[in-house]
Amino acid sequence: MDNKTLLILRGLPGAGKSTLADALGGIVCTADDYFTVNGIDFSVPRLNKAHDWCLKKAKEAMVDGAPLVIVANTSTQPWEFSGYAEEGKRNKYTVHTVVVENRHKSKSIHDVPASTISKMRSRFNVAL
Repeated sequence: MDNKTLLILRGLPGAGKSTLADALGGIVCTADDYFTVNGIDFSVPRLNKAHDWCLKKAKEAMVDGAPLVIVANTSTQPWEFSGYAEEGKRNKYTVHTVVVENRHKSKSIHDVPASTISKMRSRFNVAL
């Protein structure tokens, strides 16, 4: 039996999702990488394209059978990561979601305004 894992890392900007993903290895998929890979400055109107690109990258990795695929996005609401979870199940991956806390009080490297982070915090949905 194949042991394939899809790990969905969720958390507010600055929590360390990307740092953790890189430390764990595997294929790492983040919407932030859309801007870096394509040499595009971050902009809110491009976020949908960035998330579509990220999902496509994750799907391709799963179809290829990568043993560990990690998605590291804020995913404050379940609908924001449901496409990844559905794709993982379709490709027979064990799917885990992990909330990365910012107990170290790190700042977002993407200069996300404090007001935006506060709004994200208020809508963050966790199923315990």
